[in-house]
Amino acid sequence: MDANVLIMAGGTGGHVFPALACAREFQARGYKVHWLGTPRGIENELVPQAGLTLHLINVTGLRGKGRLSLLKAPFMLLKALMQARKVVRQVKPVCVVGFGGY
Repeated sequence: MDANVLIMAGGTGGHVFPALACAREFQARGYKVHWLGTPRGIENELVPQAGLTLHLINVTGLRGKGRLSLLKAPFMLLKALMQARKVVRQVKPVCVVGFGGY
């Protein structure tokens, strides 16, 4: 099957490990699985080890950050949105599954 699935999960194992299980099930059913994550999360190591295509976007969590980070947040989020949009246009997934993080 030539259909692509895009999984989004990042940050901690609590999000990534269930998403990896879902990715394996999609692969078993013939889908090509792509992953959207960040360079700082655990997914950056585990996803390539699982043989999945990893696409990276630059975004971080906002909780517990200083005022300067909060002022920069709209610009960071806009940049991340544009990066994610580019991935979706390239991958053309038939399904997008989000597991949380950040």
